[in-house]
Amino acid sequence: MNSFNHLGLADSGTSYFGSMTAVFYANIINPSRIYLVNIASALIGCVIYECLQQMLGLGIFDIKDIFAILLGVVTATVIILFIRYNTFERLQVNDLGG
Repeated sequence: MNSFNHLGLADSGTSYFGSMTAVFYANIINPSRIYLVNIASALIGCVIYECLQQMLGLGIFDIKDIFAILLGVVTATVIILFIRYNTFERLQVNDLGG
């Protein structure tokens, strides 16, 4: 068995990257809405899907996937805040003629 799967990274990778994608997509399709609402919507949707997939026959529920979703949402939030902060700072500098 390889060490990548042994750490649980292979199982939860789709939950991690899927939740990041959901957060980015929610902020792209509705940028006028407060980004925290978009982030909360993506988080709630991913967690609901993860909990229902056993009943829907789409997969197996695993608590590691919930943690991967939370980590993915936090990572995407940090990236979004970093981009918004740097863009805002750049706009202010450009407006002042600097």
